[in-house]
Amino acid sequence: MARVSHSRKRSAAPSNSTDHPNTATHQPQPQPLPEHSQRPVRVYADGIFDLFHFGHARALEQAKKLFPNTYLLVGCCNDELTNRYKGKTVMTQEERYESLRHCKWVDEVIPDAPWVLTQEFIEKHQIDYVAHDALPYADTSGAANDVYEFVKKIGKFKETKRTDGVSTSDLIMRILKDYNQYVTRNLARGYTRKDLGVSYVKEKQLQVNMKINKLRETVKAHQEKLQTVAKTAGINHEEWLANADRWVAGFLEKFEEHCHNMLVRRIGHLLVSLGMVVASDKLLEQAFAAASIEFPSALFGMLCVFAVLVVLDAVAPALAKGFMDLFEPATLFIHRWLPLFYVPSLVVLPLTVRDVPPASALKILLITLGGWFASLVVAGYTALTVRKLVKTQLLPAEPMNRPSPFVALEFWAWGAAFVASFAVAYVFPTALGTTARTCLPFLLASTVLGYMLGSGLPSGVKKVLHPIICCALSADLAAVAYGYLSRSGVDAVLGDYLTKAPSNPGAGDILMGFLGSVIISFAFSMFKQRKLVKMHAAEIFTSIGIGSTFSLYSTAILGRVIGLEPALTISILPRCITVALALSIVSFFQGVNSSVTAAVVVLTGLIGANFAQPAMDKLGLKDPIARGIGTASSAHGLGTAAVSAKEPEALPFCAIAYGLTGILASLVCSVPAVRQTLVFIAGSA
Repeated sequence: MARVSHSRKRSAAPSNSTDHPNTATHQPQPQPLPEHSQRPVRVYADGIFDLFHFGHARALEQAKKLFPNTYLLVGCCNDELTNRYKGKTVMTQEERYESLRHCKWVDEVIPDAPWVLTQEFIEKHQIDYVAHDALPYADTSGAANDVYEFVKKIGKFKETKRTDGVSTSDLIMRILKDYNQYVTRNLARGYTRKDLGVSYVKEKQLQVNMKINKLRETVKAHQEKLQTVAKTAGINHEEWLANADRWVAGFLEKFEEHCHNMLVRRIGHLLVSLGMVVASDKLLEQAFAAASIEFPSALFGMLCVFAVLVVLDAVAPALAKGFMDLFEPATLFIHRWLPLFYVPSLVVLPLTVRDVPPASALKILLITLGGWFASLVVAGYTALTVRKLVKTQLLPAEPMNRPSPFVALEFWAWGAAFVASFAVAYVFPTALGTTARTCLPFLLASTVLGYMLGSGLPSGVKKVLHPIICCALSADLAAVAYGYLSRSGVDAVLGDYLTKAPSNPGAGDILMGFLGSVIISFAFSMFKQRKLVKMHAAEIFTSIGIGSTFSLYSTAILGRVIGLEPALTISILPRCITVALALSIVSFFQGVNSSVTAAVVVLTGLIGANFAQPAMDKLGLKDPIARGIGTASSAHGLGTAAVSAKEPEALPFCAIAYGLTGILASLVCSVPAVRQTLVFIAGSA
């Protein structure tokens, strides 16, 4: 019955329905009483019992009715055991235990039941018989042995029959199949998309579907009415149908026009909001350059936007909400394509690391590994210590929107763009004036395609082959192919990918041009979590401040101790900080290698994505705030993405910490005295 609920780990395929009739038509006949008939016969049934349904109840009913006087004990496996041998459940173990207690056939529930029954367990609970269906189920050995083999050998097994057509897996599949209908129904009832956890794009898509369904119902009602009137009036049926069809066609034409207008408005909203963010970033960048201000202009813009939102929220909350809604398409766009803006430095990495000796590369790897773990420990334990001192109650976080998945149309569109632009560049290398501009479309398309393909990989594969890595590999493969076919060489193509010349931009220059906008967009995510930041300000700012400062200085010290070149040490100072702000930080220093910076940041993120959670488990960091801050402070956005799937309660603190870590580190490095001490520690003159 664990195994009745929604198990599919049977070592042999189930028999057909004639072998296992539905229990609705099969009730077990009372068995002869055993020798110890002076007491109730103790029958044991076990299972997972997730989403307890009538199939479970019928199986337990059969077990209860095996003997005239039966005491039914039901064992239920806990979450840890179930996750290990079967998979994640919908209900928690306590919810499953409680569901069983409310079943009228059950006399006693045994929590934390074993996966495989032993003689000791049977004797402890004085079990006379074990009831279950006769299908073989794999035990924990991995050798496809039957879980109930031991019980069958000692003659204590009693067979029950499965209920055909119902299982927990079937119920879950029904929910998933009709998921859009459930969400649409609740949207119509007045729930917000945040209540339902759907994205802005998904909400609009469902709203369009609602209108389509409503139109279909209206059309159907009018068709039925017309047919009824036609029949009653004795008018030719075919003539009425033709009129109805024309009426329907007119309605559909108007609806198509409405959908087109809605799409145009959505695209216009995105272009306006994104254009305002990008334009603000570029204007601030020019103003700071003209005034010779070394402080990052985008960071200043982010602080200004956050301040404006806070003031508006205090004075006129409706205006603050309107401001957030205005820029929501831009923030969703940036969030969806965020890794693309980081990847250009990785694409040209083959050009920039040629002068890095292998010994130095090994030292960088050692600093990255040791520094990641040290930063995790410092940030996590600092947060935990402050938590114990302030003892604030954990406040529920605002739901976080997830980017919409990529659809087939996007793959085809970018694929067609790649093929067409690659062919044009091959035939006319200077069709757009320069090779960099001519190569820009196909190099950009190859980067985007690599990201979309990487995003669709299984989660286990993505731990190693992250979408950012796929991104860089895809662009590099396109550069190699074009360099070989055009005989220009891969170095020339990579040089055209990232020219760093505003008058002759490449694909990488276009993508990196959004980095400032990424930083500004942090203001909106910070504002969404303002209540959380205010409630847990002591834990957040103390641990992030200590963690980011420790990360910078420990990297400089480690580089000096193991003899890494000062320029490379300075290049990897912001190893724990998201790429957008890491590149901004190293721009404070002279002679750095920004590609090495980007590579080390990505490597740190991949390490954290794979090992942060097991490391925190070993360290005893169980508090969601400590886990969230520890992960993001040591592994920035990639660590945050890994946590989002398994620890939703820690995700908001990850999102806050991964932005704030970069912000505080940028503020620290903007102080000339701090920069001088870091350069001195690293060993640079």
